[in-house]
Amino acid sequence: MDYLIKHGTETEDGFFLFYSEIINKFHLKGKWYAGITQAEMLSLALRIFSNEFDQNLEIIIHKLAHSLILTKEQGGIRISTPEGYPWIEEYPGSKPSYVLNGFIFCVIALLEYELMFPSETINKINEQLLESLIKSLIHYKRGKYFKYSRLYPTLSNIEYQGVYVCQFKHLYLLTGNEAFRQLFEETNQNMNWQAFFNFYEISRPIIELSIEP
Repeated sequence: MDYLIKHGTETEDGFFLFYSEIINKFHLKGKWYAGITQAEMLSLALRIFSNEFDQNLEIIIHKLAHSLILTKEQGGIRISTPEGYPWIEEYPGSKPSYVLNGFIFCVIALLEYELMFPSETINKINEQLLESLIKSLIHYKRGKYFKYSRLYPTLSNIEYQGVYVCQFKHLYLLTGNEAFRQLFEETNQNMNWQAFFNFYEISRPIIELSIEP
C-alpha cells in the first residue's frame, strides 16, 4: 500500500494510479487509469483500514471510491452500456470494451466500501451497478463459459473463467442475492479446475469451492 500511495496521484477529486502505455487493442493512448487497478487498491486499503485506523488512508479510500464513480463527462471511467446501464471501464479507451472481470472487481470494491462507509448515494450507485451486471451477463455467456469483453468475440482464458467463479461467490456473500449463488454454482460445476491449477502450477487446490464464507 505504501508503494501504491507513493506512485499514485492525489487530486481534489480522487486518487489515481495512472498508466501511460499505448494499448491499441483497447484504443488507449495518453494518460489513463483502469477501473480494475483502482478497485483492487480500494479493496486492499479497506482491509488494512479495518485492522488499524489511519486518517490519511481513510482520505485515500474515499478518493479511490470517488475515482470509480466519476462519469466520463467528469473525466472518469463510468460510462453506459448500449442498453443504458452504468458500467465502469477497465480499459477506458476511445471505443468502449466492457471487460467483464474488471467491472466485477469494481462492483465488489464499491460494495465493500459501502459496508464500511454506508450512504444513500453509494447504495443507489451500487444497486444500479448490480442491476447492470445481472442484465449484461447475457451478452457474455457463451455455452458454459463467458466472453472477456463485448469489444471482441473471444472467450476469457481458463484463468479468468476460474476468477468468475470466485467473483460470483464473493458477490453472493456480499449481497445475499440468490442470482449470484446460482451463477457461482453453475460456473463452479462447469469449470475445469485441473486446467486452472495446471495453468498456475498449483500442486493442490487452494480455493474453497463451497458457498460458505
